[in-house]
Amino acid sequence: MAKKKYKDEDRNTYDLCWDFIDELETASPRGTAIVAAAVLDEILARLLEKVMVEDPEVAKQVVREVYTLGNFRARIEGAKKFDLISKEQHRVLDTIRQVRNSFAHRVNWSFNEPKTAEKCLALHLDNHVIYEPGKEANPEHRFIVNAAALCGQLDGALRNWIERGFDPRNENRPRRQRPYRPDKEKG
Repeated sequence: MAKKKYKDEDRNTYDLCWDFIDELETASPRGTAIVAAAVLDEILARLLEKVMVEDPEVAKQVVREVYTLGNFRARIEGAKKFDLISKEQHRVLDTIRQVRNSFAHRVNWSFNEPKTAEKCLALHLDNHVIYEPGKEANPEHRFIVNAAALCGQLDGALRNWIERGFDPRNENRPRRQRPYRPDKEKG
Protein backbone atom coordinates (compact mmCIF):
# COMPACT_ATOMS: atom_id res chain seq x y z
CA MET A 1 0.00 0.00 0.00
CA ALA A 2 1.40 3.41 -0.98
CA LYS A 3 1.89 6.08 1.64
CA LYS A 4 -0.63 8.89 1.54
CA LYS A 5 1.07 12.10 0.49
CA TYR A 6 0.52 15.27 2.48
CA LYS A 7 1.78 18.78 2.16
CA ASP A 8 4.31 19.28 4.96
CA GLU A 9 2.29 22.13 6.45
CA ASP A 10 -0.68 19.76 6.93
CA ARG A 11 1.27 17.19 8.95
CA ASN A 12 2.28 17.18 12.59
CA THR A 13 5.93 17.93 13.24
CA TYR A 14 6.61 14.62 14.97
CA ASP A 15 5.65 12.66 11.84
CA LEU A 16 7.50 15.15 9.67
CA CYS A 17 10.69 14.59 11.71
CA TRP A 18 10.43 10.81 11.50
CA ASP A 19 9.69 10.83 7.78
CA PHE A 20 12.70 13.11 7.32
CA ILE A 21 14.93 10.67 9.24
CA ASP A 22 13.56 7.73 7.21
CA GLU A 23 14.20 9.59 3.96
CA LEU A 24 17.83 10.20 4.90
CA GLU A 25 18.52 6.47 4.67
CA THR A 26 18.08 6.55 0.89
CA ALA A 27 18.65 10.21 -0.01
CA SER A 28 21.54 11.47 -2.08
CA PRO A 29 23.89 13.93 -0.39
CA ARG A 30 22.13 16.78 -2.21
CA GLY A 31 18.74 15.42 -1.12
CA THR A 32 19.97 15.09 2.47
CA ALA A 33 21.06 18.74 2.64
CA ILE A 34 17.96 20.13 0.95
CA VAL A 35 15.39 17.97 2.78
CA ALA A 36 17.01 18.58 6.19
CA ALA A 37 16.85 22.34 5.67
CA ALA A 38 13.29 22.19 4.33
CA VAL A 39 12.02 20.23 7.34
CA LEU A 40 13.76 22.50 9.84
CA ASP A 41 12.47 25.54 7.96
CA GLU A 42 8.90 24.21 8.18
CA ILE A 43 9.16 23.54 11.92
CA LEU A 44 10.60 27.03 12.53
CA ALA A 45 7.72 28.53 10.53
CA ARG A 46 5.20 26.68 12.72
CA LEU A 47 6.93 27.73 15.92
CA LEU A 48 6.99 31.36 14.83
CA GLU A 49 3.32 31.21 13.80
CA LYS A 50 2.40 29.92 17.26
CA VAL A 51 4.24 32.55 19.25
CA MET A 52 4.01 35.71 17.18
CA VAL A 53 0.45 36.92 17.19
CA GLU A 54 -2.95 36.08 18.56
CA ASP A 55 -4.58 35.64 15.15
CA PRO A 56 -3.43 32.50 13.27
CA GLU A 57 -4.36 34.06 9.90
CA VAL A 58 -2.17 37.10 10.55
CA ALA A 59 0.66 34.84 11.69
CA LYS A 60 0.35 32.80 8.51
CA GLN A 61 0.52 35.97 6.41
CA VAL A 62 3.61 37.26 8.22
CA VAL A 63 5.47 33.94 8.23
CA ARG A 64 4.44 32.49 4.89
CA GLU A 65 2.72 34.98 2.58
CA VAL A 66 4.05 38.48 3.23
CA TYR A 67 7.59 37.08 3.40
CA THR A 68 8.66 39.17 6.36
CA LEU A 69 9.79 35.83 7.76
CA GLY A 70 9.25 33.97 4.51
CA ASN A 71 12.63 32.32 4.04
CA PHE A 72 14.84 30.03 6.08
CA ARG A 73 17.40 32.66 7.07
CA ALA A 74 14.74 35.16 8.17
CA ARG A 75 13.02 32.45 10.22
CA ILE A 76 16.29 31.46 11.89
CA GLU A 77 16.97 35.09 12.79
CA GLY A 78 13.36 35.64 13.87
CA ALA A 79 13.43 32.60 16.15
CA LYS A 80 16.65 33.89 17.71
CA LYS A 81 15.24 37.39 18.19
CA PHE A 82 12.08 35.96 19.81
CA ASP A 83 14.37 33.90 22.08
CA LEU A 84 12.86 30.64 20.82
CA ILE A 85 16.20 29.00 20.07
CA SER A 86 19.55 28.95 21.83
CA LYS A 87 22.78 30.42 20.44
CA GLU A 88 23.95 26.89 19.70
CA GLN A 89 20.72 26.00 17.87
CA HIS A 90 21.03 29.27 15.94
CA ARG A 91 24.60 28.42 14.92
CA VAL A 92 23.67 24.89 13.82
CA LEU A 93 20.59 26.09 11.90
CA ASP A 94 22.64 28.72 10.10
CA THR A 95 25.30 26.15 9.20
CA ILE A 96 22.62 23.79 7.86
CA ARG A 97 21.25 26.69 5.79
CA GLN A 98 24.71 27.44 4.37
CA VAL A 99 25.32 23.78 3.51
CA ARG A 100 21.87 23.57 1.88
CA ASN A 101 22.72 26.63 -0.23
CA SER A 102 26.01 25.06 -1.32
CA PHE A 103 24.17 21.99 -2.60
CA ALA A 104 21.30 23.97 -4.11
CA HIS A 105 23.50 26.33 -6.12
CA ARG A 106 26.30 24.04 -7.30
CA VAL A 107 26.52 21.00 -9.52
CA ASN A 108 28.31 17.86 -8.33
CA TRP A 109 28.75 19.17 -4.79
CA SER A 110 29.66 16.90 -1.91
CA PHE A 111 29.90 16.94 1.87
CA ASN A 112 33.65 16.37 1.35
CA GLU A 113 34.20 19.71 -0.43
CA PRO A 114 36.69 21.50 1.87
CA LYS A 115 34.47 24.43 2.94
CA THR A 116 31.39 22.24 3.40
CA ALA A 117 33.33 19.54 5.24
CA GLU A 118 34.82 22.15 7.57
CA LYS A 119 31.37 23.55 8.39
CA CYS A 120 29.88 20.10 8.96
CA LEU A 121 32.75 18.90 11.13
CA ALA A 122 32.28 21.99 13.32
CA LEU A 123 28.63 21.06 13.93
CA HIS A 124 27.92 20.02 17.48
CA LEU A 125 24.58 20.64 19.14
CA ASP A 126 25.29 21.04 22.85
CA ASN A 127 25.72 17.67 24.55
CA HIS A 128 22.61 16.22 22.95
CA VAL A 129 24.32 14.55 19.99
CA ILE A 130 25.86 11.09 19.95
CA TYR A 131 27.78 10.09 16.84
CA GLU A 132 28.01 6.58 15.51
CA PRO A 133 31.42 5.16 16.52
CA GLY A 134 33.99 5.68 13.79
CA LYS A 135 31.91 8.28 11.94
CA GLU A 136 32.70 11.35 14.06
CA ALA A 137 34.98 12.66 11.30
CA ASN A 138 32.44 12.05 8.50
CA PRO A 139 30.97 15.44 7.47
CA GLU A 140 27.73 13.96 6.10
CA HIS A 141 27.17 11.90 9.26
CA ARG A 142 27.71 14.95 11.48
CA PHE A 143 25.29 16.96 9.33
CA ILE A 144 22.60 14.27 9.51
CA VAL A 145 22.93 13.62 13.25
CA ASN A 146 22.84 17.33 14.13
CA ALA A 147 19.92 18.03 11.78
CA ALA A 148 17.94 15.11 13.23
CA ALA A 149 18.71 16.19 16.82
CA LEU A 150 17.69 19.75 16.03
CA CYS A 151 14.49 18.51 14.39
CA GLY A 152 13.61 16.73 17.63
CA GLN A 153 14.48 19.76 19.77
CA LEU A 154 12.38 22.14 17.69
CA ASP A 155 9.50 19.67 17.58
CA GLY A 156 9.74 19.44 21.38
CA ALA A 157 9.74 23.24 21.72
CA LEU A 158 6.66 23.48 19.53
CA ARG A 159 4.85 20.69 21.41
CA ASN A 160 5.80 22.28 24.73
CA TRP A 161 4.42 25.59 23.53
CA ILE A 162 1.10 24.03 22.52
CA GLU A 163 0.67 21.48 25.33
CA ARG A 164 1.25 24.03 28.07
CA GLY A 165 -1.49 26.24 26.77
CA PHE A 166 0.61 28.68 24.80
CA ASP A 167 -1.37 28.14 21.62
CA PRO A 168 -2.34 31.56 20.15
CA ARG A 169 -5.91 30.34 19.74
CA ASN A 170 -6.14 29.91 23.53
CA GLU A 171 -7.30 33.27 24.87
CA ASN A 172 -6.33 32.35 28.44
CA ARG A 173 -2.71 31.49 27.68
CA PRO A 174 -0.04 33.02 29.90
CA ARG A 175 1.79 35.98 28.40
CA ARG A 176 5.55 36.29 27.86
CA GLN A 177 6.19 32.57 28.29
CA ARG A 178 8.83 30.89 26.18
CA PRO A 179 9.37 27.25 25.20
CA TYR A 180 11.81 25.16 27.19
CA ARG A 181 15.45 25.77 26.27
CA PRO A 182 18.11 23.67 27.99
CA ASP A 183 20.72 26.44 27.89
CA LYS A 184 18.42 28.72 29.91
CA GLU A 185 18.04 26.35 32.88
CA LYS A 186 18.77 27.86 36.23
CA GLY A 187 21.27 25.93 38.19
